[in-house]
Amino acid sequence: MEQQQVLMYAGSVLRANRKYSDAAKVYKKIIEINPKKKWSIYALRGLQQTYQECKFDSVSNCQLSSDELKSYCQSIIDSSRKSKDKISSLAHLILAEEYLKENNILKSIEYYEKLGNNFKGGYDELLSLFGLFNIYYFSQSDTIAARTILSKMKAKFPDELLTQIAVNTIDRTKGSKSFLKSSNSALSESIDENETFLNEFKLYQNYPNPFNSITKIPFNLHKKDIVTIKIYDLLGKRNKNFDKWRIRTRLL
Repeated sequence: MEQQQVLMYAGSVLRANRKYSDAAKVYKKIIEINPKKKWSIYALRGLQQTYQECKFDSVSNCQLSSDELKSYCQSIIDSSRKSKDKISSLAHLILAEEYLKENNILKSIEYYEKLGNNFKGGYDELLSLFGLFNIYYFSQSDTIAARTILSKMKAKFPDELLTQIAVNTIDRTKGSKSFLKSSNSALSESIDENETFLNEFKLYQNYPNPFNSITKIPFNLHKKDIVTIKIYDLLGKRNKNFDKWRIRTRLL
C-alpha cells in the first residue's frame, strides 16, 4: 500500500474523530509527497471537506478558517502555473466554490473563468462552464448570460451529462412565470404552477447548485412513502445520505 494511500486513511480517521487540524496537516502532507498522483487530488478534496466540517462543528472548538483553505489552494496554483497539473485545476474549482459559498460572486466567476481558460478542451473547461451557468442562472437571475454559456457547452460538449442538465434546466422554465426574483422563489421555477398531483415520480433541479451545507431538492411522489436521498459531488464522491423521510404526495 502506498504511503499516500495510508495517509488518506489516517486523514479520514482523524476527521471522524473531529481532529480537524491534524487531518488538515495529513492531507497537506499527502499533496507534498507527490502532487501529481491521484491521492493528492483526493487529499485536496478531503482538505476542503475538513475545513467545511470544522466550520459547522460547534463542539470541537476547531480553529481552521476558509481563508486558510483559499490561501493554500492559491499556493498550489502559483506553484504549478506552468505545468497545469490536475491538482491545479481542482484548486481553481475549490476557490470558485468557496467564494460562491461566501456569496462573493465576482471572485467565484473569476476563478471559474480562470479554470476554463487555463484548462481548455477537457472536462475542466466543462466544469468551468457549468459553474458559470449556475451562477448566472440561479445566483444572478441573468438568463441571457446563462443561455450564452449554455450555447458554448452545447457547441463544445454536446453529449456530456452536465450539458444536458443545463439544457433541461432551461427547458423546464420555458413559457412559465419567472420565479428568479428571489432565492426563496427560485425553488418553484421548475414546477408548473398548474401541476397538482402526479401519477409518477418526478425529480426537479435542486437550488442552490452548487451548494455548501444546505440545498432544496423538490420532487413529486404519487403516494406517501419512505425516501432515501443520496447526494454525490461532481467527482462521484457521496456526500450525504438522508434516510427514512416521511413525506406527503407533494413536497415543495
